[in-house]
Amino acid sequence: MRNNPVQYVKPYWFVVSEKVMSPFSFFRYIFWNRETRLESPEGQQILQHELAHLTEKHSIDKLLLEVITAFCWINPFFHLMKRELALIHEFIADKKPRPMARWPHTPGPYCRWRWVTHSSR
Repeated sequence: MRNNPVQYVKPYWFVVSEKVMSPFSFFRYIFWNRETRLESPEGQQILQHELAHLTEKHSIDKLLLEVITAFCWINPFFHLMKRELALIHEFIADKKPRPMARWPHTPGPYCRWRWVTHSSR
């Protein structure tokens, strides 16, 4: 953050960096890749997705579960719970910007992409 431009756009901070592989959010910060065009339809969809993460305060859930998992690291339930919570957060954030979707239970393209690319880990 120190070596990159940070811009305050109410109610969040927008950080643009070439080190960011794909855009993500953490608390009130959105970290953005320089190559992702904000003006494009895909960029707007990703921005809305990340704003949904911010408004739903998903960072608090993730941080709390990380602390619990650190103390209960031997129990596989918490590791599975962490993975499922991340997936649920993605579905919530993907559905929120498009409440009038034709198929309300079908994930949007951004969530599908995240699910396919990150589920193999």
